[in-house]
Amino acid sequence: MKYLGGLILGAAAAAVCAGLVYRKRSESGRQNEPVLRLPNPFVPASPDDFEEQLGFRADAPHGADHISYSVLSKNIANIAFQYAQYQFTLRVAESNEDVSGLYGQVLTPETVDAERNAVLESVLTGGISRRLTWCSDGIYYTLINTDGADAALMRRVYADICAIKRN
Repeated sequence: MKYLGGLILGAAAAAVCAGLVYRKRSESGRQNEPVLRLPNPFVPASPDDFEEQLGFRADAPHGADHISYSVLSKNIANIAFQYAQYQFTLRVAESNEDVSGLYGQVLTPETVDAERNAVLESVLTGGISRRLTWCSDGIYYTLINTDGADAALMRRVYADICAIKRN
């Protein structure tokens, strides 16, 4: 019975803390900031939908398999695909905010292409994940891998994506 009472007391304390955090954020005028990291809404889409809804075109690189397209948070093109046996996500937006979803210590940033300000970063996320970010014609791209693709493959996928833009 003591154990059950402790659990109830702990749950009540957590609820009070969450309420205080929400109230504190509301009082500070930061109501739009989420209290918890909640999943973003993904709406199924196509490259044509990106162009129509977001004002730009984005697509998976040639040689990609198992491609799925969606719009994330109403303003980010999200393309999930498999390439050379690894899973990738390409996120494209008109904003330069970090949309990778990778949180952790950044290791070994490397400039891949100075013209597009393309930077490849390894991120310590419990394992090594990678993101490659760049800008082209005012549109920001983030290529993400979390299942072990090496830096050379990230650069190859980047080159293939950039080749689509030139055609």
